[in-house]
Amino acid sequence: IGQGVEQNFAEALRWDRISAENGNAWGQYNLGYMYANGKGVERDANKALEWYTLAAEQNDAMAQNAIGVMFQKGDGVEQNFAEALRWYRLSAENENAWGQYNLGYMHEFGQGVSKSYDEAFKWYTLSANQNNSWSQYSLGLMYLKGKGVEQDANKALKWYTLAAEQNNGDAQNAIGSMYQIGQGVEQNFTEALRWYRLSAENENAWGQYNLGYMYANGQ
Repeated sequence: IGQGVEQNFAEALRWDRISAENGNAWGQYNLGYMYANGKGVERDANKALEWYTLAAEQNDAMAQNAIGVMFQKGDGVEQNFAEALRWYRLSAENENAWGQYNLGYMHEFGQGVSKSYDEAFKWYTLSANQNNSWSQYSLGLMYLKGKGVEQDANKALKWYTLAAEQNNGDAQNAIGSMYQIGQGVEQNFTEALRWYRLSAENENAWGQYNLGYMYANGQ
């Protein structure tokens, strides 16, 4: 970020390493993050996992979530949904919004666990109430499609809007679609165009497509 100084990943790495080697969980998480993302150092998923694990063993919820992501994607480890689920649950139970979102996602799509919209809804709600835009978007989608809840376009719009206000491009595109077809709102091409433009400017491929479609068809 460069707060009070010029951004310097090499210096950040140096101080995070000192902190991590002194047993500080946040330093260990940050060092893992830098290795995972190649910030100030060559990307190394194995070292990322090593430092994340040290932090996670100290109950650092961000590190627990990060390990879950690695197992879910098979990044530096063999893909293992059961392990991903285990780490996400630890993170979620430590009230981490991303851990809660990811645990909800695993339940919604049946990765490492039997599919359960009820469980997905539960964890998305906990995360959304912590202002996680992806959980807010996911709740909007569940209400729009009636997945595990009674279909309710008004509630869908509510959750989409909360996510869209945080610049979530998928949510902005979804609101545009609701206005374009008049789902839960009065049809309004001007509003649809406005939301599609916001989504497109956030580099969302569907927002870009839908914006192009409206120009092509004069809507």
